[in-house]
Amino acid sequence: MDLNTVAALIDLDQAHNVNIGGHGGKEREIAALLSKWSRDNHMLYDFSFADLFRVEVKKQLNTQWFDIGKYHNLSQHNRQIVLMFLNHKDGKIISICLVTLGDFIDFMCENYSKDGWTTEVMATCSCFKSKYPTMQTKVKANIRDVFGRMPKNIHLNLKIGC
Repeated sequence: MDLNTVAALIDLDQAHNVNIGGHGGKEREIAALLSKWSRDNHMLYDFSFADLFRVEVKKQLNTQWFDIGKYHNLSQHNRQIVLMFLNHKDGKIISICLVTLGDFIDFMCENYSKDGWTTEVMATCSCFKSKYPTMQTKVKANIRDVFGRMPKNIHLNLKIGC
């Protein structure tokens, strides 16, 4: 997955016009950044570009919660979904971090198992999720720490100018 190609399809000029503060997913506001993309209502992603790229958007100041049962036994195709972390201050986007879902999960399992990022937890939560589809089991990630520790060769950090 070429994260630079995905980054080129993000309208960074719109970042200053988007306010993602407050509760809710803010997909309507975020769509301005992804004007060439289609909005999807999929369990694993929010937007797609043709049949080439899929993006799941995450927007929190730091602590992000993941419904970990969704990530058990991902196909190679789904491991290529791009997580797009919108880092903001007072609702204004200050940076965008991109990483594939597969690389993110691998990194989390290797470095944050004490927080529940393990294949065992994913499998257990997946079993509950298949039996109780609306049930969610959340595992946290402190995004600043994660991207501070994550090797630069598996993620892309886009700074938004003032």
